[in-house]
Amino acid sequence: MVFGIVRPQRQGELCLRLNRVHFSFVVFNHCWALSQSAFSLPNMRFTNSLAFFYGPEKFNEAVEFLQSLPFVTFLEIFAIGVPILIHAGIGIYIWIFGESNVQHYGYLRNWLYSLQRWTGIVAILFILFHVYKLRIEWTFNPEIHHINFDYVQEYFSHTWHVIFYFIGVAASVFHFANGIWNFLVKWGIAIGEQAQTASGYVCAVIGIGVFTFFMLSLYKFSI
Repeated sequence: MVFGIVRPQRQGELCLRLNRVHFSFVVFNHCWALSQSAFSLPNMRFTNSLAFFYGPEKFNEAVEFLQSLPFVTFLEIFAIGVPILIHAGIGIYIWIFGESNVQHYGYLRNWLYSLQRWTGIVAILFILFHVYKLRIEWTFNPEIHHINFDYVQEYFSHTWHVIFYFIGVAASVFHFANGIWNFLVKWGIAIGEQAQTASGYVCAVIGIGVFTFFMLSLYKFSI
């Protein structure tokens, strides 16, 4: 199997149709992933950077500002939530119909292809849990108008929350960074072994940087 291409599941016309549909889904999937990441990552970095560099007051001000935006619920659902769900649905489709031959050859790209699948599953479970605990659960408490620094700090006072977020963020960041590299390779932007190797290093640096940033923010909330 060529990296990222589905091995035929059946012979004949059905197989051809499935591969055509799969290719279309891969293209659409990458476009959705990049677009929703471009919206959600700056938002998360904005609030987390305020917590880490400027303290609780600035974080609380940022939360109040974000919650005061017009149509904030609409934006959360349709600019972040729906793209993530579509991305997850297409990823599950690829999981079902794609085959990895890592157990036969063990090439780096096959390992990355398999890790992209598994980290995608971990990431979607992590995101669903995160959204429920820090965006939905507190809305059932009439005494809380929006979360603040103290609420989040109390949330991360539980050790298992910290461990879960460490694993979830690691999986999400790998899925994001490797997805960018995969996008560059499949779309012919990084052509040739040298360009693909260089872009791989760049994406790895981006991933390590994002992961480090979120871990520093997590440390700020947990102390």
